[in-house]
Amino acid sequence: MYTYNENKMKMSALSEKILLSKAKIVWKTLVVLALSVLLFAPTPALALDYNGTLQTYISNTKIEIDGVLTSIKKLPSQSYENGKTTLAEIDRNLQTIQTNAGKNAQNFQKLSDRAQKEYEQVLAQLNQQDTSGRLSVSANQETNLPSLTNNLNMPVIISISATGKWNYGSGSFSTLVNANGTPSSIYQSAMRFPNIMPAALATVKNNTLVGFGIQQRFTLLSNETVSFINNDAPGNYGDNSGSQSINYSISIFSRINEKDYFFSKEGNKLTIESYEKTRNLESQKQRLANGIVLTNKISKLSDDLEKRVNLAKQKSGNVKEYADALQSFNDSDIISEIAELDRLVANLTNNLTLGS
Repeated sequence: MYTYNENKMKMSALSEKILLSKAKIVWKTLVVLALSVLLFAPTPALALDYNGTLQTYISNTKIEIDGVLTSIKKLPSQSYENGKTTLAEIDRNLQTIQTNAGKNAQNFQKLSDRAQKEYEQVLAQLNQQDTSGRLSVSANQETNLPSLTNNLNMPVIISISATGKWNYGSGSFSTLVNANGTPSSIYQSAMRFPNIMPAALATVKNNTLVGFGIQQRFTLLSNETVSFINNDAPGNYGDNSGSQSINYSISIFSRINEKDYFFSKEGNKLTIESYEKTRNLESQKQRLANGIVLTNKISKLSDDLEKRVNLAKQKSGNVKEYADALQSFNDSDIISEIAELDRLVANLTNNLTLGS
């Protein structure tokens, strides 16, 4: 058991350490306690209302800390036995804050990782905007064909032109020709589309031919897709060579102008998109970016709080030593220590709303 003077020297040194601590970081860190519910939400990171949830739980956090302060303020008026019970409750609450801070440091990092993943997905969609103005169709492609999809809520008329040379086989079929195909042969009836030339560029919608040749024009309704393929016999594409480059444009377009849509491209699959989607994606990207910054900050602050809450626990421990030595919570010296504990805990909630 420390002597009275030793206790006083110890408490003075501890008070000096407290004054040197970064209290501002501590109170800002408590914001993480308010947001911990987010970590267990099954919704995507994008759907989380960071600011709204933050403000709601900031209020709850203040109430919890105010409860601790109320308990501290009761100590000087309580008997020794009742004061010990109250102090034990204060210790438990401080331990809970420290434990939650440790969990939050890990969990908010996971939330940040989730937001980062969704951010990268949104960014990938934004980066799919096509600037080349063309698709490439290889002569030997029979599956996973290049395609064009209309994702607008209205029909469009598409014009395409093809350049390039390809064939539809080896040996006598190896002559390279343009997208109009080669003159008919005795094998034309075996072609995928026997009513057009072999090696013609075929445009297909729902397994039905809608266009062929170098120059084409066809209609795409909303959510419809066309694909492009060399007209050869099914199952005989392996020995073909060459390719066609397709340039495309919207030649007739109702109730919308060229500034309101764009072509997005993923691999060799092209989609006509509304710029409204781009604006939404940009908004999502910014929100996720803000969420990543917030959650990273909270994770670091939580880690800091887990360590710094020890100061409050040490102060509470010293109050207990004084109480045990004096068998009282209303002696003038212990009242001074209780006041320091009160001030330390109160600093955790100063300007808490600014932490958001």
